[in-house]
Order: sequence, then C-alpha cells, then structure tokens
Amino acid sequence: MKTGRKITAKAITGLLIILLNLFFMINIARAGSSGRSGYLFVTLGKDNKVAKIDLKTEKVTGYIAIKGISHGVAVTPDGKYVYTGQLKKSKANKILVTNVLTKKRVAEIPVNVRTHHFAISRDGRYLYATATMAGKLFIVDTATNKIIGQVRTGRFPYYVAVGPYDKYVYVTNKKAGTLSMLTLQGKNVATIKVGGGPSHIAFSPDGKRVYTADAMSKTVSVVDIAKRKRVAEVRVGNDPHGIDTTPNGTIFVSNRRDNSVYMINPSSLKIIKKIIIPEPDHIALGPSGNRIYISSRSSKKIYVLNAFSGKILKKIAVDGEPHQIVFSK
Repeated sequence: MKTGRKITAKAITGLLIILLNLFFMINIARAGSSGRSGYLFVTLGKDNKVAKIDLKTEKVTGYIAIKGISHGVAVTPDGKYVYTGQLKKSKANKILVTNVLTKKRVAEIPVNVRTHHFAISRDGRYLYATATMAGKLFIVDTATNKIIGQVRTGRFPYYVAVGPYDKYVYVTNKKAGTLSMLTLQGKNVATIKVGGGPSHIAFSPDGKRVYTADAMSKTVSVVDIAKRKRVAEVRVGNDPHGIDTTPNGTIFVSNRRDNSVYMINPSSLKIIKKIIIPEPDHIALGPSGNRIYISSRSSKKIYVLNAFSGKILKKIAVDGEPHQIVFSK
C-alpha cells in the first residue's frame, strides 16, 4: 500500500507539472494586449508614406510622408527616427531620415542609386541599405547620417538583416543565389551558396541557423552559421518571399503567387500548416513574441497571426500597399 501511495503521489505531481506547463503555453499563445507595447512601422511603397501602428490597440495612429517609392524602412531602437529609400530611377536618389514625432525631415543622404531594403544594428549605430541595381550595400553611421562604407556583395543584393548579438550582417544576392556574411563594418566573412533567387532572411532563436526564402527555386535554405554552409532545404510554394521565426523556432514563409503562408517545423523541416493570405509579402515577429505580422500587398492590410497556432487574429487596414515591417519602442 505504501508503494501504491508513493506512485500515486508521483503521478499527481507529474500531472500538475504538465498542466502548469500547458497553462503557461496557452496563456502565451492567447496573450491579449497585455505585454504588447511599442509601434509597428510599415512602408507603403508607391503611396510615398510610412504607416505607424500602435501595438497595444493594433490600430494606425498616423502616417509619415516621404518622397519617392520606398519598399524598405528602418527605425532607430529609440523610435525617434525612420529611414526610407527611393526606388525611382534617378541620380538624385537619397536615403531619407525623418523625425517620427514631428514628421519633419532631418537629413537626406545622397546615394545616387535605388535603395531597396533596410536594416539597423540593435545598438542603433549602423544603418544598412541594399542598392540592388548598383550591386552594393551602403553602411551609414546613424550618429552623423554619413555613408561610411559601400560594399560589393554579389549580383543584385536584395535583402539585408543583422544577425543575432549584432555579430554579423547578412545580405541575399538574388541573381547570384548566394548569401553574404559580413562584419558590422562591412568586411566579407563568407559567401554561402543557397537556393535560386534568395530574397528575405530569418534566424533560428538559438542563433545557430539562418534561413533564406528562395524565390526562384521555391525553397527555404537552412544555413549552419558555424559551418557557413547550407545544410538543408525545404520545398515550399510559388515565389517564397517573407520569412521569420517564432520563439519556439517555427518558421513562417510567405508564398506570394500562391496567396499562402506556410508554417514549418524547425526539427523535421516539414510543413505543418498552410494559411491563406492574399499576396503575402513581408513577415515579422512582434516584440511580444506571440504575434506574427504579415503585410498583404493586394488587400492593403497587415495580417496579425497567433505565432503558435497560425490563427488569424486581426487584419489592420492601411492606406496603401504595405511592404517592409519594423518595430520600435
């Protein structure tokens, strides 16, 4: 009898632990507005403005007017300044720096070429901008708003992302089928072969892997950062574009021509769910870690998804065609 009571006690304890863990995960997954703070910024392309969305209410609080078509946007970590580019074919093209509060231009950085996507280091010190047609990456010192580097990466540098711990910068070279790995100052560390037409970039939560969405080969490439080589690929939909990961490692990738978003298990690399969204573009995990935000170009909305289940929670209408999504305080 004593042995039976001990086994029962252990079983009850184990069950309680399981229930507590389940309760914790459910509450993270279902988290409401509590814990969400800060703002989402999304550039509206040819509509020449940037939308600012309050993450607590998930409503647009205003628009920042810019000059020229911009698909890329970056915001300083303190939320004070927004950086945008210009995609028109013009030698007068600039990187624009706008005060978020006053909505006034504070600097215009001459680049004389089209700039596409943007990224900013987590400490806010460096801004990176891809110049696709010119085949290079611009590095800007945000303290002075001066260009301090112009780096040749590969054919048609498309997307740029700062890796975990501000250690490396990664650039996809769309026409070369490669991923460039650089120091923050722009020194080339490695050039890694990935799938055809790589576009966007994401990182595993442990910082050991980098993923690329490969538009031409319809794959997601899995790159081992330590080995500096592609170790796997996942077949996805037509024209994979945006990509990001959740705190548990699940990969979200948008298939623009299929009007779908796939959820991929990071261990098995199998597709676990398909979500229908019209022309999904950029994907970004929100700062709270429990929401995924996806820009839908044709519907002119930001789709808000539960980061664990993939369930669509909300659709935020914006006044234009949404592209790159970034966050700030």
